[in-house]
Amino acid sequence: MFIAKNKPVWGTCAGMILLSNEIIGKIENQRHIGGLDVIIERNFFGSQQQSFIKNIEYPKEFNKEGEYPAIFIRAPQVFLKVQTLKNELEQLFKLLHIIMMQK
Repeated sequence: MFIAKNKPVWGTCAGMILLSNEIIGKIENQRHIGGLDVIIERNFFGSQQQSFIKNIEYPKEFNKEGEYPAIFIRAPQVFLKVQTLKNELEQLFKLLHIIMMQK
């Protein structure tokens, strides 16, 4: 009901899985809330045990020299339906794959 009333929600990792309308790799009897018209694939990048920390250089936009420890978690992949993206979602950030969006 909350989502249907266009109330804001936040979902990262498992939360994004719960909010998606469709789940690839769904666990038997797994329940979800829905409301976000995307397809999510669980463990797309591997299991959580494969998460890691790597020092990477600051982006040029930071105007900062050196490196920082970036944390790479194994998260689900978001597959946007083209019509959904055009009509409802705004992509906020993309590295190799979309990692941030808003509805």
